[in-house]
Amino acid sequence: MLTRFLEGGFELVFGAVQVEKLDRQGRSLPIGMSFVDFVVYEETRTILIEVKDPSQRGATPKERQEFLRQIQQNTLINDRLVPKGRDSYTYLHLMNQIRGRLLYIVILGMEEYDKSFDSALILGFQDRLRQRLNKETEVPWEIKYIDDVLVLTVETWNEVFPNYKLSRPGNKPT
Repeated sequence: MLTRFLEGGFELVFGAVQVEKLDRQGRSLPIGMSFVDFVVYEETRTILIEVKDPSQRGATPKERQEFLRQIQQNTLINDRLVPKGRDSYTYLHLMNQIRGRLLYIVILGMEEYDKSFDSALILGFQDRLRQRLNKETEVPWEIKYIDDVLVLTVETWNEVFPNYKLSRPGNKPT
């Protein structure tokens, strides 16, 4: 049985694993918490997935430029991604729903950007996100709560997760 979700301008198709849309509309959230888009429960790991898609249809060049600024100045990491990772972990931990290792994945829709800028940007962004998740103040967390971080594009997602497909509706999966 396949489970399909739309998020941003993407369609995600998962195989026979349990997937939860964590930040779905109408869900009662604890006050002050924000969640990632999806949680995938595999046998030996739990995957947190956050989708950021500045290349979706309708995004203006100005909006795409602002997104790049947020990446370069760590605003996206500090103000949105780290709080979502921490809050999602806290919620799942308190609900006793974490299975094995915890992987945090950010999917970036970067098709509208210069490809030469893409790889360097993503690797640096991934490293800064990992560092910030481990140290949000002047002292690092005593407990490492996220085991690993990946920042992926459509292309890299489908290479890393061939059993879970990611595509743009109307386009076949890459």
